[in-house]
Parts: sequence; structure tokens; C-alpha cells
Amino acid sequence: MNKFLVLASLLAFTGFANAACATNAAADPNNASGCLCNAGYYGTDASASTGSCSPCSGNTSSTPGTTNTGVGINVGACNICVAGYYVSAIANTASSGTAATCSQCTGYATPSPQLKTASSNVGACNGCMLGYYYAAAAASASVTPTCTQCPQYSSTTTIQTSAGFCTCFDTNANSLSSTVSTCACKSGYKGTPAQTANAASTCTSNAVILSIFAALLSFVFII
Repeated sequence: MNKFLVLASLLAFTGFANAACATNAAADPNNASGCLCNAGYYGTDASASTGSCSPCSGNTSSTPGTTNTGVGINVGACNICVAGYYVSAIANTASSGTAATCSQCTGYATPSPQLKTASSNVGACNGCMLGYYYAAAAASASVTPTCTQCPQYSSTTTIQTSAGFCTCFDTNANSLSSTVSTCACKSGYKGTPAQTANAASTCTSNAVILSIFAALLSFVFII
């Protein structure tokens, strides 16, 4: 019984020792008793008891850490842009601070990586947003690459900054390419491929179909 009491006490102490964080904040991975505002938020204190995290606005965002949480932090912590936007005027952390100015990319392009430095045009949008593939490079440094929407039942897993294709959701579907633009079950499989990401394959192996057919035939002859 004493062992159980000790174990319960240790678990309770561990739970107490872990930081209780404000809304839109999480425990600091480098300090179990500390909290950091989440990406897209900022604040001087992220603890649940005395702090709060304010949201970035105007399509700006922030990076969790000492740059968005701590003494003296202000809206200037919102120094990068969300996907599909680039920094056209940098943030300022002096005095009360000002967030970065974010301008929209064109043609489903996005910067990769997102930079704090300002650009004078959409040429900063060097990649394609998720769900779009990099079909052609930008014609000049001041325009975006050609980003084409993925075919039905497919997407991209990362922001593409060079020529590439989408990937079908179904692991047993064909590979998409410049000549294959439709997701279908690959050779040796039948059916309709999975229609959502992370779904189980709905393409059935021909070998499985044949084995089921053989089993049915055997059952018929037995009867």
C-alpha cells in the first residue's frame, strides 16, 4: 500500500511541476516549468495564472521561442507571413512594435522558407502551396512559378520548390507524372483508389481477388 501511495504522490508532483500554460500556449520543450506562445501568437508571459498570448493579424505569424514570448515582447514578434503571403515590409520590435506587412502571392505560390526579410515583389513566392505541384519554373525573378492543382484524390506532402508531381492518397494507386494525371489503381490491382488522405487502400490485389474466387468455387463444389 505504501508503494502505491508513493507512486501516486510522485505522479501528482510531476503533474504539478509541469507548466500550466495560457490558452494558445504550450510547455517550453527546453524548460518543463515554462510556457511559450504558439506559432501565430505573442506575449510577455504565457503561463496560465498570469499570462496570455495575443494573436498575430494581417496574415502574419510568429515563431515559438524567445522571439515571441518573454519580457518586452510585442506585436513585432509577428515577423513572418502565413502560407501564400510574403513579407513586403519588415516587423519592428522597438517601442510598442509593429507587425510585418504581408502581401499575397499569386497563382497559389508561397515562400519556402518563410523569411523575415522584405521583398519588393512576388518573386519571393518561390514554391507551391500544399495541394498544388510545381509545374514550371518562374520566368523571371519577379514572378512566381506555375503551380497546378493536384488531380482528384491526390495532394503534395511538402511545399515544392522545383519540378514535381502530386501523390495519390492510395498507396496502391499509380504514380502521377507528366503523362499520368489521374489516380487509378496500379497494375495488378482493381477497384477505386482511396479518396481521402491517410485512408486505407481501397485498391484490391488481383491475387486476393483470385484467391477469393477460388475459395468460392471450392465452396460450390463442396455443396
